[in-house]
Amino acid sequence: MPTSCHRPRWPRCGGRAGAARPTGPSATRGWTSAAERGTPFLLAQRERYWAALAPAERVHAISEGRALYAEFGDPAAQPRLERELRSGLRNVTGSRTGAVAANMDMFVRDTRGARVVDPDAFYQNDYWQPTRYWQWKAEELAQAGRSSGTVDVGAPTTISRPTD
Repeated sequence: MPTSCHRPRWPRCGGRAGAARPTGPSATRGWTSAAERGTPFLLAQRERYWAALAPAERVHAISEGRALYAEFGDPAAQPRLERELRSGLRNVTGSRTGAVAANMDMFVRDTRGARVVDPDAFYQNDYWQPTRYWQWKAEELAQAGRSSGTVDVGAPTTISRPTD
């Protein structure tokens, strides 16, 4: 469905790497239902998406939302992530006594590209202990959609075209 000024711009939604996942307006509403955790900003987004759906899309969004929640909602996703966190901690590079090597350069690759990270920062408990991790994520979600900055926009001005 094309984007218009009356409909929100629908993000493309994916899933785990290699898994084909539904996209489009109905799926977007389904993804927000699976991920919102009662966060006011995300609840508002979910309802905005819902209001923009046609009746047939709403029926589809409900069925997609149930399927997405079954796989990606907290009851399924938290145990899966906790297993991955425990597995990651078993692969820490360091000494026999459990110290992370101080003279080690650790390279990680993320959306910003490859970069060097301090191993002590990378292995902070907030990132690897499930209870601390979920608390950290809850704090981030509590701040979602809140802006602390301002932008001052001046009056419009006309700029003449340069002459060649």
